[in-house]
Amino acid sequence: MKSPIMLAAWPGIGNVGIVTLATLRDHLGAGVLADIEPEEFFYPAGVSIKNGVQQELRFPLSRFYYQQWCGQDVIIFMGDEQPADGQNTYAQGSRAHRMANRVLDVAEELGCQRIITFGAAVTMTHHKIKPKVWTVANNKNFLGMIQERLPEELKSNLAGKNFVTNISGLNGLLLGVAQKRKISAACLMGEIPDYLSHLPLVYPHASRSSLEALRYVIRISVDLFRMDESVREIDEMIADMYSRFPELVRQKLDNRYHQSENQGISDDDEKWLKENINEFFKKDHNQNEHGS
Repeated sequence: MKSPIMLAAWPGIGNVGIVTLATLRDHLGAGVLADIEPEEFFYPAGVSIKNGVQQELRFPLSRFYYQQWCGQDVIIFMGDEQPADGQNTYAQGSRAHRMANRVLDVAEELGCQRIITFGAAVTMTHHKIKPKVWTVANNKNFLGMIQERLPEELKSNLAGKNFVTNISGLNGLLLGVAQKRKISAACLMGEIPDYLSHLPLVYPHASRSSLEALRYVIRISVDLFRMDESVREIDEMIADMYSRFPELVRQKLDNRYHQSENQGISDDDEKWLKENINEFFKKDHNQNEHGS
């Protein structure tokens, strides 16, 4: 393989990374390269039964795909589930660390010098605003290269702000483990509105922006119109939910849409919104449980 690049994702908020890479995999026609044996990392997800006879245990897949594109060898890794110790949703602990190292063992064996993971950036944006992409890297040179290639309209306003945060799960952990091996790695995170981040909802809008960003970063062009149908379907679901928000909540959220870069929206307003949206979802959940 010639200077391969590895692209990786596990499930996360809005399944932004998984949708991004599944779309890219299908577009490239990437074939299966290898699987990571699951027994070390996962409990069985179930047992297949046929005619009353147990067939096999079912485990989450952790799979590598390969395809060459315009002279660039592309390795895509997708995990169905994040290995975690205890009851955590996102990977942490010894299993997560072993999984990250296992993926990097393959990356090194194939000669990958760059790794890009994908996830979601929860921001105070609006669902009618095109998501931008926040980039985090494990070294300044790789970050600088990506930022130089991205057009301004795709760069998240989070970039360059002086605050400390973390990337949940393996999509972020892989960057730190790669840094110890001196492998350049970055995470491209499509923005998702904070008021949608706790819903069991796929958010293809952010995946679409991530694919658009990837086109500039590694020169792979994907037919983004293929995602438009998914975007329209989710927009209908979001519109229905949004219509059920209290009127004052909708008004304050709409301020985000009308105000450039959230200017004029106070911290007190954002705190009020968070409290009231959380209260709305609690009431909605309780009503659904009681069938009313």
